[in-house]
Amino acid sequence: MDALSLYGVSEDEFIEKALKYKCEEAFSIIRMTLVVTTQISTSRELNRTSPNSIAEQSTRYCNLEKKGGVQIARPHWYDKGTRWQRMVYGFVCRVCEWGYNRLLKAGLKPQDARGVLPLDTYTVVAYTYTIADWKHILDLRYHGKTGTPHPNAKIIGEKIRNIILERMRQYCEEFDI
Repeated sequence: MDALSLYGVSEDEFIEKALKYKCEEAFSIIRMTLVVTTQISTSRELNRTSPNSIAEQSTRYCNLEKKGGVQIARPHWYDKGTRWQRMVYGFVCRVCEWGYNRLLKAGLKPQDARGVLPLDTYTVVAYTYTIADWKHILDLRYHGKTGTPHPNAKIIGEKIRNIILERMRQYCEEFDI
């Protein structure tokens, strides 16, 4: 590591050198880590095409009852749903939480009780990808190159795209992903 450390450059230095030598293709190997809070179901959409490193909050070892209860990440349709849809959805989520808590009190471990958690239970995921990998994921989950993306995945994709564009356009105004 000591021998290699002499050749290390920061991300800013790397980008500046790529621009200086007119080698914007080098941007594709820059790695970015983004942390996303979303539903378990949406993390699965993003994870399915994953080429790299993912670190996701565990429901196996984490007792959600001790962490303030089961937290639900509202789906894309919730605010525009009918009152009846929102009421039924909320009821079902509360029943699942009740069942989860009862199973814990009955002696099940969180890794076993989690089976009754709804897919809209929130999760926190850290993704580390190169810009090229992010482009591939955004092609699928934001731009819909292989079919219409799930609305929740598209919302996350748009936020990720905006963060990457904001960062990279500091250096290259024409940068697009």
